[in-house]
Amino acid sequence: MDLQGRIWTLPVGGGIAKPLTGELGGSHLPSWSPDGSRIAFHSYLDGNFHIYTIKADGSDLQQHSFGSFDYREPFWSSDGSRIICSSD
Repeated sequence: MDLQGRIWTLPVGGGIAKPLTGELGGSHLPSWSPDGSRIAFHSYLDGNFHIYTIKADGSDLQQHSFGSFDYREPFWSSDGSRIICSSD
């Protein structure tokens, strides 16, 4: 889930939420990969919105879009090989 500009995981049965991203960056709209291993989201970490992925345990942050345009609203392809997003 995203809450207050961070990406979090929360056990299905309830429990303690775990933040996967930092407090700064405006991370939103998480999208789970089809195999459940990674989460795609958009974030404002470098002055523009870009697409990032992170492992479900919060490790291995990877940036997937670059440049001076905003990339938002990531969604995985059904086979998990691509991330679809909107851009201006």
